[in-house]
This record gives sequence, structure tokens and C-alpha cells, in this order.
Amino acid sequence: LATWTTKRVTRSVGGVSPWAMVQTEKDVVFVDSTGAIQSLLAVQEFGDVEDRNLGSQSMLEPLLRTQFNLARLNQIQGAYYTSKRELHFAYASSGATVNDSRLVLDFYIPNKVRFRNSVRETCVSLWLRRDSSGLHRVMVGDNAGFVWQLDQDVRAKDGTAYGAQAKTVPTDLGYANGDYAHRTKNACFLELVYAPTTANMVSVDLEWDGRYRETIEFTLLPTGATFDNIYLDTTILGGTTYEFTKLHRITGGGKYLALTFHNSELNQDFAIARARLYFTLANQ
Repeated sequence: LATWTTKRVTRSVGGVSPWAMVQTEKDVVFVDSTGAIQSLLAVQEFGDVEDRNLGSQSMLEPLLRTQFNLARLNQIQGAYYTSKRELHFAYASSGATVNDSRLVLDFYIPNKVRFRNSVRETCVSLWLRRDSSGLHRVMVGDNAGFVWQLDQDVRAKDGTAYGAQAKTVPTDLGYANGDYAHRTKNACFLELVYAPTTANMVSVDLEWDGRYRETIEFTLLPTGATFDNIYLDTTILGGTTYEFTKLHRITGGGKYLALTFHNSELNQDFAIARARLYFTLANQ
């Protein structure tokens, strides 16, 4: 006991709970007393550490301040899912008294942390458990005494479907051409480029300038095809075409467009790689 001491790193940032501090392969990530997601990185040159706010890098802090129940930050629990390189934080949303949501930080792409939020499970407890293949899987315990294993192939919870939703930020398409930024766009078509997963329907809500305009239904084809007789330079593998895009007519227009993708059918999944907007510029 006489041969070691503790050293304060900084007085400006502090952890809110020992449960909300998780070690990854080469880092320690924790939730501070304001609800921000902080990272400690080893600085080899000085043998010290520096703090890094992951939420501010992705402009996530405004969402966290409204999403987190700040009075129950000390109940946040974390676990690092090594096989997927994901960090899961179970937290109580605004107005909730138990951890009813999960914030997931995806570290799969180096130097680019991606975030997603799930409200599917109540996560009073959160831990890892080794499965039959030897991999550690994320487990949660709810407030009714049930234990759930996450990250399963089936797209259902105890046989009941749940919804999936993804929304783009409003864009004026100025990144593609500076002349588009302040021009009104007359909508013509919307095309989805997707990775086939299951045979499903994906609904896309279109919002122009912050106002809902319409919902378009896309039927996506499943993956996989049975090999047929193959004649080189003649036959398409499987004897059929294999579509990765869908095109639909759309209406309306405006300067800013936001898209919301959603599906709530049993055992259905979707993976949208790209959305292409076809439009004409208004005479202005």
C-alpha cells in the first residue's frame, strides 16, 4: 500500500458511476456527470492521459442532453461487445425511472465512431455471457425478471415484431453542387440502393423543408439464388436477374429534404446503402 498512489487527471471531467466506465481494446470510455461520452487515450510521449469527448465529435451532445434522464445518470451501465467492436450503454431516458434504452457506439471503422440508439429493451442490468460457440454476447435483464440475449439472427422479440427506423439529416444538396443549396428542387424520382437481406417492405417518409409530404413503399428483394445451368457469356447466374436498386416516382419539392426509413414487420430487415434523388431545379 505504501508503494503506489492515485493521481488526479483533471478536475473538469469526472465519471458519474463505476458502472458507466468501460474498457475497450486500447481505450477507456465513460459517461461524465453532464451525460457526455468521454474517452481516455494513452499519450505515450508523456506517459499521461488526455480526455476526448466522443459525443461532440459527432454533434451528439444536443440529443444526449434531451434523451438522458440526467437525474439517473448514476444508474448507467456499460459493456463492450468485443466481437462486433460495439460499446453498449444502458440508460434511463427522459422521464423514465429505469434503464429503458441503449446507446451503442460502433468502433468498427477506425477513427470514426458511429452511434445508434435502441429503445427495444428495458436494461436494468447489462453484462456479457459466453455462448455455445465461445463468443461473449450482450445480455440484459429487465425489470420483470426476464433475461434477454441480444444480437440474434431472428428479427423479433419473443415472437413479436419490433420497429426499425433510420432518418437522414435535412440536406440542401449543396455538397454535390453549390448551386443547389439555395434553389428549390422539384422532385421526380427516389432510388434506393440496398443490400438484400429479407423479402420486405420499407417505407420512406419524405419531408421537404421540415414538412411531411408523402410516404413511398419500396419492396426489396431477398438475397440468395439457386444455381441453374451456366453458359459462359450467355446466362446470368441462377437463371434470373438480381436487383439491388428500386426506383419510385415522388412528388413535391423544396430546398431541404429529409428521409425516414422504417419497417415494423415480423422477421424483416433492411440495409440501405444509398438513396438517390432525381429532380429538376425550379426557375428562380
